[in-house]
Amino acid sequence: MAPMPTTLWAASSLFLSFLRLPCGALGAASEPLLGGEYVPTTDVGYITDLTELLDAIEQSTDSSKGLEFYKKVTDLASSTSLEHLSTVRTPHERANPLSSILKYALYRSDNGNGNEIHVSRDGMEFLDKPIDSYGDSIVIAEFNKRSGYNPVLTAETIRATNVWMGTANALYEGVALCKAESNGELVDGTVPGFVSIDDPNYVDPIDKAAAMWIGTHENKTSMEGESLYAWANRMDTIYFHIDDPSFSANDEILGGLKELKSDLATCVDVGTSQDDKVEMAYKMRVFADDVVKYMTVPLVQSLISSMAAILGFTTTDLKDIEDYVILYALVTLSPIEVCDSSSYDDMYATLVTKGKSPDLDDFRNALNLLQSLYICLGVTCNQVGVPLFAKDNPNSSISDCVDPPDKINLVGYTPTSDAMLQSALVDLDVRTIGTLIEMEAFQTAFDVYSMGRFTRDDDNDYGYVSVKDTAIDYTNVDNMIAQDFANQFGKNFVDDTITASIMGTDDYSDMSPRARRVIAEATMVLILLHQYAIDAMLTGIDYCNKGDQDTYWWDDAVASLIGWAEGTDAGGSTSNGYLFYNIAQYLCRVSGTCNIAGDSEVNRQMMVALTEGKNDLLALKCDSAETYMKDVEVLLDTILVDLVAYYAEQLDDDPSDENNVAHGYIVATSLIPIMEKVSQEAANSIQLNMGKLGVTPMVDGKNVVLFALKTYVSAQNINCDLLTRDICSASLQSDVGGDEIFPIIDSGNDSQESSAGLLSDQYIPTSNIDHILNLTDQLEAIESASDYSTAFDIYNSDDPGSLKSLSTDSLYTAGSFNTNPLYPIYMYALWQSANGDGIMDNKEFDDSPVGLFGHTIIMDEFDKKSGFNAQLTAETIRATNMWMAATNALYAGVHICSNSELADEPSYVNSIDKAAAFWIGTHKDPDSSEGGSLYAWSNRIDEKFAELSGSDFDANVKILEGLNAMQSEFADCLGSSNATEKEDMAYKMRVHADDVARYMTVPLAQSLIHSL
Repeated sequence: MAPMPTTLWAASSLFLSFLRLPCGALGAASEPLLGGEYVPTTDVGYITDLTELLDAIEQSTDSSKGLEFYKKVTDLASSTSLEHLSTVRTPHERANPLSSILKYALYRSDNGNGNEIHVSRDGMEFLDKPIDSYGDSIVIAEFNKRSGYNPVLTAETIRATNVWMGTANALYEGVALCKAESNGELVDGTVPGFVSIDDPNYVDPIDKAAAMWIGTHENKTSMEGESLYAWANRMDTIYFHIDDPSFSANDEILGGLKELKSDLATCVDVGTSQDDKVEMAYKMRVFADDVVKYMTVPLVQSLISSMAAILGFTTTDLKDIEDYVILYALVTLSPIEVCDSSSYDDMYATLVTKGKSPDLDDFRNALNLLQSLYICLGVTCNQVGVPLFAKDNPNSSISDCVDPPDKINLVGYTPTSDAMLQSALVDLDVRTIGTLIEMEAFQTAFDVYSMGRFTRDDDNDYGYVSVKDTAIDYTNVDNMIAQDFANQFGKNFVDDTITASIMGTDDYSDMSPRARRVIAEATMVLILLHQYAIDAMLTGIDYCNKGDQDTYWWDDAVASLIGWAEGTDAGGSTSNGYLFYNIAQYLCRVSGTCNIAGDSEVNRQMMVALTEGKNDLLALKCDSAETYMKDVEVLLDTILVDLVAYYAEQLDDDPSDENNVAHGYIVATSLIPIMEKVSQEAANSIQLNMGKLGVTPMVDGKNVVLFALKTYVSAQNINCDLLTRDICSASLQSDVGGDEIFPIIDSGNDSQESSAGLLSDQYIPTSNIDHILNLTDQLEAIESASDYSTAFDIYNSDDPGSLKSLSTDSLYTAGSFNTNPLYPIYMYALWQSANGDGIMDNKEFDDSPVGLFGHTIIMDEFDKKSGFNAQLTAETIRATNMWMAATNALYAGVHICSNSELADEPSYVNSIDKAAAFWIGTHKDPDSSEGGSLYAWSNRIDEKFAELSGSDFDANVKILEGLNAMQSEFADCLGSSNATEKEDMAYKMRVHADDVARYMTVPLAQSLIHSL
């Protein structure tokens, strides 16, 4: 047998030493790390041993042995291994925002399954494996690659994926522990999800992070070894820092680890007050973010160095240099997806998808693009430094790295204050929050919302300004938009909506994470930042009136409307942008109405007003600046109106699309309080059709919404030429029409040939009511349906005159509020019931508009937890929609008698004929109780009571007598030209209608009693 090579013998000895490790931490603190630079207070030896395993992998020449070391457990109690860092889910893993952001980007990448589909986090994949194990997927792909095992690159891959992210996860675990302590989440002295700090097996999370970063490294300045610390040192030696030559990522990381450890100890100390714990949790969060940013520096340096080798700027002895580029692109670029998704896609395609066959020009472009996006990664040009190859080779074609200035120019607007950059970064906070919601990291999304991430303020003790601060910080008494919202929805509406959509509570508990993302992001952009921008401009004008030329607040407002992602070029970005400015750009692009420069005309005018307003503040022309502010308000209104119309069209095409429903709801909500001051009726139309969740949107159709918007546009003098949707068309008419309170154009058969006699000719129609008679057949089909979907498809037809439309379509319900006394009485009672809610103009029943009570009750029956019951579902439709439709038709006849000119339309259908058709349907035998009609139902329940009471009373006989009498009176009324006669006839009809409605109530009461 040949002697074992030295390196394998060393590796084998190491493997045996791990077999002798104790099962679990012993409670004694580990030896100081890095020659005493960091002193753990808990046992993290099993974590520092991971560095030795990395060394063993790098020394091994056999992939199976390397894989064995990768899977080797260093602590049986916690199952810790290099593999475990990626494959085992921990309770607090999602506390790390970067972990979810990276996974989202990879899920969306060319190698993920999120390019064309949207799935829950459990269904997200990368390299055809679950996204949560992305690190392991990359590592295993490296082990198994076709070109053969490369132990050096494999060790580098494990270090840059699993160990790097494991360090970041441990940092945020420490933050989560302190936050739980600050929230008082103690049960028997222990924080749920954490080992008690008094438990011998407790391991300080910051000690974990330090152990993973430093490992067994001992010499602070050494570059030798497999630890992350040694790797960062190696990278730093090939870069120089012009602005701060002494900068060292490792020094900053080490300082941050020490500060975090001290803060955590203070936070969990029983002697620390709750207020101090809250402050400590916030401080730890900021420090953890900063440490992770410093940890990102060697990632960026490694990516640039690998790309430089491909480009020939440097030489390297590393094998498979293209794979190093792919590796570091995978683990470095992901945060860019949040702030510039198109650039992320381009760089991913260049460096990963086509990385094995690199295009040198594309590589150079990617290298320069990367430098321009350092802000997305949280690093600066000085921190990364200038690579030595660029210093030694001025022809390397790498652009000079320049960080964005505080007075950044946005889409051609030049600020005069330092507020611009930090205020503009709010768009990245909005996107981060939305991404974390979709990734189901809800608490972390809320932490970013309430604590901040990108937007910083040097005057703040720890540096962050949060979106939540903005949501609750309207201070200007002249901000009428904020007051309108407070009056309509309550002072805390914006904050409550964002919080509930993030956490999935209240109205959003049943929504998918992606739809909740829509709600949260749209609320922040359309309502919160809209109100904040107006507030900031007003505040700037107030300062102007005091003689102050500072444009800080005005610049702040501009930044809040545009955002950093739009860039500096006039007209903004063609592919990015997330705030108000981008909405107008999007609408003009999809409608083909952009100006000759490819920009939205409303945006162009808004930027002129914002620029001129700023200039007026500098000149202390305060009144003129206020005029420009009002111009901006109108232009923002213009964008909102246009956006409501856009989503009305989308929902009209597909009212079932959850994301469009969510968009439509917030878009409508953003306009309703402003609109109400101009037209309550128009605002109500928007609210009914788009401003409610849990109900079918667009019940009145697109034209009613557009007509309501046209009313508002006219009243506000909005320039129709700036709108991209067809709102101001002269031919646009309301579906209900003018002042008519009852619809005349029937949605059924407009043939003048009368239908055949009903109930064996006991009622003879004078108009065509076949479309109503068909509803009985639909009811019977539902009652005989074998499954939910068959029945629901029958009911859920959006065709006018369907069973559903009897409750949801304005053709049947619009006039009922004013003609049928039963309809508003039912509505009022249900509104006042235990299931009712809402204020006077927004009455609800079962969380839906009370006017849709029939449809609401039916949908509850369809969707009840106990399962589909075909017979009860048909009964529900019959007793709600069909029954009320019959009474609506009766009272419509009374109203038309008083307004006979309403019967002149060629497609008019006799209202009493309609009532008869609703009641009798296709029923033939007067004595039969078989079938789905209201008549048959009344016969069935009457038979049960007749057996008990012996009474000869028959509700159907009385109803039929009344219908025939009303039909005759109706004909006489329409044929009379004498106003007095018509008034008398209408009175008779009203008495008969009341009587018939009472007889129709008899089987309702009988059915209730029988059920009891």
